[in-house]
Amino acid sequence: MRIWKTVLAVSLAACCLNAAAKDNMSLPGDAGGVHGQAANEPSLLSAPKPNVYFVGNDKQGGGEVFLSGKRYYRRALNEKMCWVAENLPPFRQYSVTETFTSPPGGMFMAPNAITMSNHDRSRHTLMWQMNSGEQGVLSQCWGFENSDPSGQFRLELDFGTDSVQAKPFEFELQ
Repeated sequence: MRIWKTVLAVSLAACCLNAAAKDNMSLPGDAGGVHGQAANEPSLLSAPKPNVYFVGNDKQGGGEVFLSGKRYYRRALNEKMCWVAENLPPFRQYSVTETFTSPPGGMFMAPNAITMSNHDRSRHTLMWQMNSGEQGVLSQCWGFENSDPSGQFRLELDFGTDSVQAKPFEFELQ
C-alpha cells in the first residue's frame, strides 16, 4: 500500500461531511449551540468534540466521490481508503500512529514516517508527526497496488492524546 496525499485535508473533510449528511449520519459537533445561548457566545457545552471517521473513494461520472463508511476497495479501480480527524485545536502537533493488520505479505510505504512490520508482514506500524493546521483537521489516504494481498484489513489509530479516540476500522481489498 502506498500513501496518497494529493487531496487537501480541508476539501476531503468538507466532501465527507456532505456525504455523511446525505447518508443521514450524525457526526459529533453537528448539534449547534446550547438552548437559550447566543450563537456567538462560547460555551464548553457547545464546543465540537474531536471526531474521527473513515471514507473511501468511488469513481462516478469521471470524478471522485468520497463515501463515508465504505468497506470494500477494488485495486483495479484505483480506489483509496482515507481517515479524517476533525474538530481538533488548530495548529497543534500530533504524534499519529497507524497500525494496520493485513493478510501476510502486506507492505506499507510512506515518506516521512517511521515504518515497522512484523516477520510475516501482517502487522504494520507507521508513526508520523502531523499538524492539524488552520482548520483543525488531520487526514491520510492510502492507495492499493497489485502487490498488496487481497483480504481483510484492520486499521487502528492513535493520536497520542486522550481527547482523540478512533474505533478500529475494518475493510476488504478485492
